[in-house]
Amino acid sequence: LDIARKYSNENEDIFLVEGYMDVLTAHQNGFRNVVASMGTALTERQVGSLKRLASVFVLALDPDAAGQEATLRSLESSWRLFEGQAVDGRRRIVGTLYRREPLTLSIAALPAGRDPDDVIRQDSKEWERLIQEAVPLIDYLIPAMASRFDLNTGQGKAQAVQVLKPVILAADFLEQEHYLRKAA
Repeated sequence: LDIARKYSNENEDIFLVEGYMDVLTAHQNGFRNVVASMGTALTERQVGSLKRLASVFVLALDPDAAGQEATLRSLESSWRLFEGQAVDGRRRIVGTLYRREPLTLSIAALPAGRDPDDVIRQDSKEWERLIQEAVPLIDYLIPAMASRFDLNTGQGKAQAVQVLKPVILAADFLEQEHYLRKAA
C-alpha cells in the first residue's frame, strides 16, 4: 500500500489483485500502483484507505469461480455499491454519485485459467491491454447477476432487478436508460 500510494499520485488509479504474488510480479514489472486483497474480500476499512489514495480503481481478480465470487463479495460488502452508498472521510453516508470525487470502478476480464501474475510474467503488454479494456462496474454486474439467478422464473428476475436497481440508479442520469435496457 505504501508503494501504491506513491505511484497512485502519478497515475491516479489503483489496480486491485487477489494475492501477494500478483503484486510482487506487478511491481517487478513496473506496475507499482497495484495492491492485493490477499485472497479475501476487501474490508470496508481497507476500501476507505484506498479511496483516500485514488478515485479510479480496476479490480483484476482471478477468473476462476472463487475469484469471481471474491469480486462480487467485495462489491457487495466493502464497496457498498449495491446499497448505492459509500462512506466518505467524515464518516457520513452519502450517495455514491454525490461524492466530491466520483468513484470509478471497473473490472478487468482476465483470460480463463490465468491470474494477474501469469499474465504479467508471460506478456506485460497483454496486462496493459487487459487493464485498459476493463469494463465499467455495471457492464460487469449485469451478466454476473444474470448467472446468479434463474432468469427463467419471475422470482429470479425480481431478485436480479432488486440487486441491480440501486447500482443502475446510482449511475449518471444519462447512462441509466442505457443500463436499464441492457438489464432488461
